[in-house]
Amino acid sequence: MARPENPLPSTTSALGRLATYLRSERTRMGLTYTQLSERAELSPSTLQRAASGTTLPTLAVAVAFDQACGGKGEARDLWRAAQREQRRQLTGPRPTGPLLDLVSDLRDLSNALIELHDRNGAPSMRLMEQRAEAKASQHGPLSRSAAHRILRRRAVPRTQKQLHAFLTACQVADVERPKWVRAWLTAQRSHRPEPTHKSPYYAERKADAAVSLGGRGSAQWAAASFRAVGLEPLEAFHGFTAPWSFRCTRCNSVGRGRLSDLGRPTAGCQVCRRRREDENEQDMSADG
Repeated sequence: MARPENPLPSTTSALGRLATYLRSERTRMGLTYTQLSERAELSPSTLQRAASGTTLPTLAVAVAFDQACGGKGEARDLWRAAQREQRRQLTGPRPTGPLLDLVSDLRDLSNALIELHDRNGAPSMRLMEQRAEAKASQHGPLSRSAAHRILRRRAVPRTQKQLHAFLTACQVADVERPKWVRAWLTAQRSHRPEPTHKSPYYAERKADAAVSLGGRGSAQWAAASFRAVGLEPLEAFHGFTAPWSFRCTRCNSVGRGRLSDLGRPTAGCQVCRRRREDENEQDMSADG
C-alpha cells in the first residue's frame, strides 16, 4: 500500500490550490506516482515535489502532470496565480497596471507592461528573447538585458520597434497592439522635457533619449553624479554615454562631458584641470 502524502502546508494559498488540484487529479485517475511518471515522462520525485505545496514547479511540469491525468487543463491558470503570489512574497506587491486607455505617463506604462508579463505566465528573460527572435523580421529582437530593465521598472521600450518586440515576447495579438502603441505615445509625450537650447544635436538626442524610471541610470541619479564632482547639468539627461552640458561650480565655466567618463582622470571641468596642471608645473619649477 502506498504511503499517504504529507498534508499540504496551506490549502488557501495559490500554491496550495495548485497542489490540491494536482493531487485531486491523480487521485481521480487512481494513479501512483510511478504510473504517473511513465505517462508524464518525468521522474516520480519531480511529480511528488510538484504536488507537495512547498515549492512551485515549473509551468512545464505542472502542465505535464495535468495532461498525464487527463485533467481539465486548469493547472496552467493555477500555476500563473501561484507564480504571481511567489513574486509578491519575494519582491513585495506590484502596482496594478492601469487600463491602457488611462495610461498617462511612463510609470503607468511601466506598470501595464509588468502586468502584461504576469498575465502571460511571467516567461523567463531567455524565453522572451527566443519569442522575439522568432519574429525579429516583423518586430525586431528583444535582448534579455532589455527585458530585464523593463520588468525591473528601470526603463520602458525606447522605440515602437522595441515595444512591439516586448509585446511579441508576451504573445500579444496583432489586433491588440494599436492600444499599446497609443499608450506608449501618450507616455512618451508626457516625459519629453522642454529644450534648454536650440542646437540640432540636442533635438536629435531628445528625440532618441533613453527613458528611465528611477534608480541607477535615471536622470536623477545622473544629475546627482555630476553634482558630486562639482558639475551642475545645464540640460536634460540624454544617456550614459551621450555628451552633457554642465557648468563648473568652482570656476563657473561651461563645458561638455559624459557620465561614462566621470571616473577618468581627465573627466570634469577642463579649465580647472588645466589650472591644476599649471600650478603643479609652477610648483615643480620652484622646487627645481
